[in-house]
Amino acid sequence: MGRLLGSSHPNILETMNSIAMVRCNQGRFDEASSIHKEVVETWTSTLGKDHRYTLVDLYTLGNALSFQGYLDKALRLQKEVLERGGGGESSATIILALAEGGQE
Repeated sequence: MGRLLGSSHPNILETMNSIAMVRCNQGRFDEASSIHKEVVETWTSTLGKDHRYTLVDLYTLGNALSFQGYLDKALRLQKEVLERGGGGESSATIILALAEGGQE
């Protein structure tokens, strides 16, 4: 995936995130978590750990982990997102982005 645009291109990462969400909806949680982790790692290396896209996908990784029963890890990740998002308006923006389906 990503030969023409490159594996760190935003369109590729958004597509990968969508695939991970579909896998999660299909009950294929291990596969979904693996894809989410790859997306988070790529966003982190290209945009930084506190960028909105990184945080949104880190939150969705937490959701996938919660479906797998890793509740402590999921809760830790989701709290981390809210803390790194700065609380307040930034965190509200992240949560709103999730409600709207992820990326801008």
